[in-house]
Amino acid sequence: MEISEVVNEVSNILKSIGAERVMVRKEGRCYLLVSKFRNDAVLISIRSGEFFNGFIVKVVPTDKVANIPWECRYLEYVPYGLYLLVSNVSDLRSRLPDKVKRVLSVLITR
Repeated sequence: MEISEVVNEVSNILKSIGAERVMVRKEGRCYLLVSKFRNDAVLISIRSGEFFNGFIVKVVPTDKVANIPWECRYLEYVPYGLYLLVSNVSDLRSRLPDKVKRVLSVLITR
């Protein structure tokens, strides 16, 4: 599975759970997706795993990173967000919606 396939699948999953718009930006070996929901946005970084055959996906609420550049290299060090380690598309499909919904619920209840 190529990272471009993962990025396309993440974009499709986000749209299926209500994202109004998904913007994708490639940053070296990492992709950054900005997904706009009704009143909030979520950042998702995707990169290949270095020590396992899979991908590392991080879902971050935008309000927690308002004061830093929205770039993959900065999101790695932000203590907020949820990680997902996936090795196939079916795993991604089953686990990503829950992570995004959890992050959105934190944004809604603030």
